[in-house]
Amino acid sequence: MEAEDFQCTLCLKLLYKPTTTICGHSFCLECFTQSLRYRAKCPICRSVLHAAFSSLAVSRDFSRLLEANFPKEYSQRRKEEEEKLLAKRRNKAGDEENSDNDEEDALLGTMVLCPVLPRQRLHLHIYEPRYRLMTQRCLEGSRRFGMLARASRGRTNTPASYGTEVEIVECEPLPGGRYYMEVVGRRVFHVLDSWTTDDYLTCKVEWVDLDEGSSPTASNGFSVRPIDPERTLALSANLEQMVEMWQSLVYERGYERNPDQLRRLYRDLGPMPPATSPGDRAMWVAALINPLPALGVAPEIRSNMLRATDVLERVEVVTEGIRSSLLYMKPTLFRTIASRTMTHAQKLFTFLFRHSWLILLGWWLAQRFPNFMPLPKSSLLLALRMVPPS
Repeated sequence: MEAEDFQCTLCLKLLYKPTTTICGHSFCLECFTQSLRYRAKCPICRSVLHAAFSSLAVSRDFSRLLEANFPKEYSQRRKEEEEKLLAKRRNKAGDEENSDNDEEDALLGTMVLCPVLPRQRLHLHIYEPRYRLMTQRCLEGSRRFGMLARASRGRTNTPASYGTEVEIVECEPLPGGRYYMEVVGRRVFHVLDSWTTDDYLTCKVEWVDLDEGSSPTASNGFSVRPIDPERTLALSANLEQMVEMWQSLVYERGYERNPDQLRRLYRDLGPMPPATSPGDRAMWVAALINPLPALGVAPEIRSNMLRATDVLERVEVVTEGIRSSLLYMKPTLFRTIASRTMTHAQKLFTFLFRHSWLILLGWWLAQRFPNFMPLPKSSLLLALRMVPPS
C-alpha cells in the first residue's frame, strides 16, 4: 500500500482530514470546501451535491488509518495545512480591519467596465488574463473588488473617480482558466489614488456614506452646499408614491424584457429603505429604474448617483430620473390627441382604398354617359349601406 494510492484528486497530495461525499469520493476537507465555492458538484463524477459548508465532516476512521500507515507523510501534510491556515487568518484579519473601519483607506483590485449600484447584481464572463488573475486573488481573499465605469464615452480610457465595491456571490470555473460569476454591489467608494498591478487597476479608496450631508470628497476641494433636511426628507418620502406609479405603468404597458423581470428585481434589491435614510433610499430607487439589464424606460442616472457629493443631490437626481421615466411611459394630452387624429386619418384612408372601385365606377359612368341620370339620393344611401363596413 503506497501513499500515492490515497492522493486527493484536487491537490494531488496525501489526503489530510479526509471527507467523503454521498457519491463515495474522498477529498481533503479544505480542498473540497474550496471546490464547493466554485461549483456544487463532485469534482470526480460531477454529481450534484446539496451540501452546506457547516455539514462537511472529517472521516475520523479514515484519517486515523492514513496517519497510522503513513506517519511521516501525514505529519508533513499537517504542517503544510497549519501554515496555510495561519497565513489565511492573517489575511482575513487584514481584510476585516479594512472592511470594518470606514475611516481608514482601503485597497481594491478594480475592473473598469460599467457603473453598478449597491444591491445590483451583474453576471460576468471573465476571460482576460489580467482579470482572471484578479478574480483568483479575490476568491482566495475577501471575494470583493471594485467596479468602475469610464469617465466619459469619448476615446479616452480614463476610469471614473467613483465606483462600487462588489462581492462575488457565485463563481463557476470554465475551460482555459475563465470564470463565469455573479457579483452584487455593496458600497460606494471614491478613488484617492490608482496604479497598475499585474495589468489590472488597483485603487486606494475611501468609502462614501450615502446618508451624510456631504461625501468625503468635500474635504478634498469640492464645494459644499448647505443641505436642507426638510426638503431632503420630503423628497425621500415622495419617492414611495412615485415608485408605486412607476411599477404600475411597467406592468400595465408591458415594459418587462422577460417574464417576472420586475419581481426578480425586487427580490434582489430587497425592501425599500425607510425615508429617514434618504441617501440609501435614493440608491435603491436608482437601482430599480436602472436595472441590469436595463428596461429602457428611464434615463441613465447610475453614474450621476455615484458621483453625487451629498445626500440632497442623490435624492434630487433620482427624483428627476423617475419623473422622466413616468413622463415617458404615461402618454400626455398631446400624444393622446395626435394618436386619435392619426387613427381617424387611417380609417379614412382605409375606407377610400377599399371602396375605390365604387368611386372609379361612378367616374367612368359620368364620362361614358354624360346624360346619365344619377340615382335618387335615397337609392344612393341604400347602396352605401349595402357596402360591408371597413
